[in-house]
Amino acid sequence: MPLASAIPEEVLYEILKLLVQQTSLSQTSVKALPSDIIAAALTCRSWLAVAHPLINQCLQRPFMSSAGLDLLELRRLHDLLLEARHLGLNYGEIIEDIDIIASKLWTRDVRSTSQESGGDKQGFADEVLESIASIMSMAPNIKALFFDFCDTDAFDIMFNDVIRLYSCLGPFCGNVQRLWILMDMSWKAWEYQLDCLLPHLTNLVHVEFLSGTPDIASVRALAQHTGIERAYFHRTVMTNLGDCIAGWPNLLQLHITESYGYNSFGLLNTIGKKCPRLRGFTCGDTSYYRHYTPNSPINYYMAKIVERCPDLTHLDFSNNQRLDDAFLERAIRTGRALRRINISKCTNIRAAPGGMWASVREPWPRLEYLNIYACEKISREFVERVVPVCSKLARIVLPNHLEADAGIIKVLETQGFREHAEGWERVVGSGMAEDG
Repeated sequence: MPLASAIPEEVLYEILKLLVQQTSLSQTSVKALPSDIIAAALTCRSWLAVAHPLINQCLQRPFMSSAGLDLLELRRLHDLLLEARHLGLNYGEIIEDIDIIASKLWTRDVRSTSQESGGDKQGFADEVLESIASIMSMAPNIKALFFDFCDTDAFDIMFNDVIRLYSCLGPFCGNVQRLWILMDMSWKAWEYQLDCLLPHLTNLVHVEFLSGTPDIASVRALAQHTGIERAYFHRTVMTNLGDCIAGWPNLLQLHITESYGYNSFGLLNTIGKKCPRLRGFTCGDTSYYRHYTPNSPINYYMAKIVERCPDLTHLDFSNNQRLDDAFLERAIRTGRALRRINISKCTNIRAAPGGMWASVREPWPRLEYLNIYACEKISREFVERVVPVCSKLARIVLPNHLEADAGIIKVLETQGFREHAEGWERVVGSGMAEDG
């Protein structure tokens, strides 16, 4: 039998790569943690050199592809990381992201294994958490936490379970910058209880919430993280969202989509006053904006955000039914830094001929992308005015009635635009933009 070190490197690499593929592709086996590739790397120096790039590949998110959190495999991974550290190999430093799917802690995998150990389901879940924490204790570079509580089989997760999860993992999350939480909308009475976790996340800059209802204590804890730069709320019930944002003076990106339950006017007023560094704002397709009322204050508050945030470059208010020309007239005058504007499906923006918007001499001087798809009431005069003047405009997406307008097509072609799969795109180097 040949020595392990005698295997050609290119052959060995292909063999070891199978271990990584088995880890990433496993869907049913609970033996999906990156333990085997680490064990192979510790065989000898030559194997270590060949396996190193593969370890980097699969150890950054060690629990991402795991079909089940098997206690024995978790302990094995911990022991291998510890053995490697004793040899001077700090593989724990590679770990950057921690993915926790709640159903793997408290449902099928726990049930099957706890039955074999006398039915102590909760005790087994605690041991799993402790094993994960022991692995995290050797991982000083963890940058992101991903918690998935969205599983119809996991409705029996109780308040104390989540507290135990946060308290067990929290002490090892001092360098975490990103927090991502997914929940099921049907858990209307369920709360995040983030006040138990957030005090540990002293370097947090990025938060994402998908569904669910953050409780008041969690909102207050979030507001204490003044370093937040990016926040995403999707299908989230946020009655106190403004209280969070008021504590985030460094906010650069804010996305609110399909969310409801907040004071819209108060929220927008808070964003305009408290987030002067905002660069990107998405706020569309919410229940508050689906019913049109002429001269709605929403136009004033939306326009104030554009005016008060001088660095705002990306604006997405798609499917916002309450916006009209009152917003457009202010935004076209004050949005000097805007580069991307999406007001698609804002069906009450008309850009009426002769309106105040038309008197602006140099609208949106930095604009590169404009989406007015499905704005079926918008005037052809708007496009005739904006396209020649906005010399940096590279792409525009039109509503159907203007796509069929021969005069508009001529304007676009004169300015160097050609029809594209996604709207009209200006041909680079056409030189036509200078004619405007």
